[in-house]
This record gives sequence, C-alpha cells and structure tokens, in this order.
Amino acid sequence: RPVRPCPGREEAGGQVHGRRSQGQRRRDEGCGHRGREQGDPEQAAKILTVGQAVRTVAPGILAVLVFDFPDSTATLSLEHLEGWPVDLEGAFEQGLGILDREPQPIPETVHEDDVRFTVWYGDSFYVATWALRLESLMPTGTTDALVAVPNRHTLVVHPIVDAGAVSSLQSLMAVIAESG
Repeated sequence: RPVRPCPGREEAGGQVHGRRSQGQRRRDEGCGHRGREQGDPEQAAKILTVGQAVRTVAPGILAVLVFDFPDSTATLSLEHLEGWPVDLEGAFEQGLGILDREPQPIPETVHEDDVRFTVWYGDSFYVATWALRLESLMPTGTTDALVAVPNRHTLVVHPIVDAGAVSSLQSLMAVIAESG
C-alpha cells in the first residue's frame, strides 16, 4: 500500500519517488509531527526544514531547494550553499531558471459544475513547482488564481476573474479529489 508522506517532505522534494524508507519513517516519527489531522503543520514544516535551503512562499507554503539527481532528489542544506558564489535568493532564482528550461506540464481543461479549471500534469517531479511560475500558465492579464497541488505531478489552476471564484471552491475540491 502507498506510504502517506510526512507533510513538508513531499512538498520539499525530500523523498525519493514519493515514498519513505522504513528508516525514514522511523526518523519522521521522531520529528514531532503527528500527521495532518493532528498537531501544527507549520511547526512540523519548521522542524523538517531546519538547516535546509528554504523560503516561505505564502503562509504554510514553503519552497525548498533540492539537488536533482538522475534517480532521486536531495534537499540542499544551508551548509552546502555557504560555498556557492550566490546567496539563498540567488540560488532560488537559478533553480527557477532551470525550471524555465523544462517543458511546461500538459494542460487539460476540466469543466465541473459550470466552472472551468486547468489541470496541469506530467511525469516530472517538479510539476507542482510551476505554481512558482503561475503567471506563465495563466491567460494574459490574469494575475490571481485559486491553486491546488494534490500531488507533485499535478497542479490545478482556476484564474480569478470575478467574484464567481468564491463559489467555484466547491468544484475545485471535487477536481482535487479526482486528481489526488
């Protein structure tokens, strides 16, 4: 059966292929996190990212730099970054520059209860990272969107163009349930 990832690890890219080894599960059990339904997810994220190259994107959402190896990823520590000729912000910009050279995820338009969403998907571990380059995925002139990341291979986007976006949240939840 699939292993439920510890919050922060999945989003941070700290796992290989979205699963944890038995040793990693034991380490996570000691991290102070008691699961998504219990405890404080923001506190768990802070515990899991101590000493790592991390920046806050929005409340409760972290961006974490990772090394991208052929068969896995590994979280970049601040210690590794000390020897580089760029600061943390420069390293993030370089990482996003690499993302910009990747093919965009595949878009699929989904209609749910008269609401239109675009579900972006792909095999890349970094489809979810495109949320950091949202402007390149949205219609020209659109600046805001409802965004969901049900897993690292899927990004659901609904541009906010009027107050109707509020009523679209229910439909968004249905799309997320199908995508996750």
